[in-house]
Amino acid sequence: MSKIKVKIQRKIWKLNKFLFSILFILKSYFRSYSAPIFGRSVYVNLANAQYYQRYYYIYVKYFLIEGYTVFLKNDLIRIYDLSIDTDSSFIFQENNVYWGVKKKIKCLEFNDLNISPDYFNFLKNRINDSSEYYIPIGQHPYAYFKGYWNDQVDLGNNRNHSLFFAGNFNSHVYDRVENKRLFNVFTRLDIKEYLKSKEFYLNFKSQIEVENLLNSNIENKVILVERQGGNGIAPEKMRLFLSYFDFFFALPGYKMPLCHNIVEAMSVGTIPFLEEGYAKVMRPALISGVNCITFHDFNDLDLKIYYLFSLSKEEVNSIRINVLKYYEENLTPRAIVERLTSKKYSSFKLMSVGKSVKYLMNEKE
Repeated sequence: MSKIKVKIQRKIWKLNKFLFSILFILKSYFRSYSAPIFGRSVYVNLANAQYYQRYYYIYVKYFLIEGYTVFLKNDLIRIYDLSIDTDSSFIFQENNVYWGVKKKIKCLEFNDLNISPDYFNFLKNRINDSSEYYIPIGQHPYAYFKGYWNDQVDLGNNRNHSLFFAGNFNSHVYDRVENKRLFNVFTRLDIKEYLKSKEFYLNFKSQIEVENLLNSNIENKVILVERQGGNGIAPEKMRLFLSYFDFFFALPGYKMPLCHNIVEAMSVGTIPFLEEGYAKVMRPALISGVNCITFHDFNDLDLKIYYLFSLSKEEVNSIRINVLKYYEENLTPRAIVERLTSKKYSSFKLMSVGKSVKYLMNEKE
């Protein structure tokens, strides 16, 4: 396809999104009059909501899951910016979201004065401010949108005593220097390359390959399942697959360590195995031997992998209990909304990958 044709298609796509935004504003103006006057509600007025992309949608969805009515600022540019992002555009399909707010409705308000993308400020200041709350990044936005984030999974599944990861290894996305430079963690590609020659390493590229192994009692292996194109494990099956393993290899995300798959793993009690730098940026930080197992560097990686393999069933179950406790107390929508609505906090940090990393980068330069 020629570059000119691509540009034309892109302009048409943007024009369609702009027309959608205009029509949506007209529709939402009249719909706002049918908004419930009573019940729990919040008003979110962020001038640059598009900075937060998927995390803006997830943040709003936390409230919706907990039964809140959510009012958002009715603004053409804001609606357009949200509509052109795949993940944040889910917000236009949510029933209990209203654009604009009635004067009679008393809402808890979040705005640019109390929400900031400076998510990693604790790495700069080294001071723990108890009035700040770091809103968890959550599972993949599609899990909340489709409602399978809490699908019933049998936590008593016969688990394989192995270390498991499934996800994308696209070098343009997951081989970013920011992870090494700012957070002192290796990238996904670094770790995959290191593991290739190891006797305990297994690599798969399809869901069927993994399904054939689930009930085979795979002991003492490191299993990486690469998502390529339409292959890999279907997102709605991810938590189920994770529940068949004792350990989850929490590989870093895009530009930063945090990634949705660690939340999905912890939701089914699969124990995170991750680099120390990753454990430290979880809020609250994960503690090795309590609710995760950490490694320091490549010199330490093999030793810690063999340590995982040596853990008894009783030791694994003890850590798993703490993993599930951490998830319930910190990563469920209920726990998150309780903190967002608590008077204990006056400042909130919401992830915006580009902006959040840039804040930290500017500080370290």
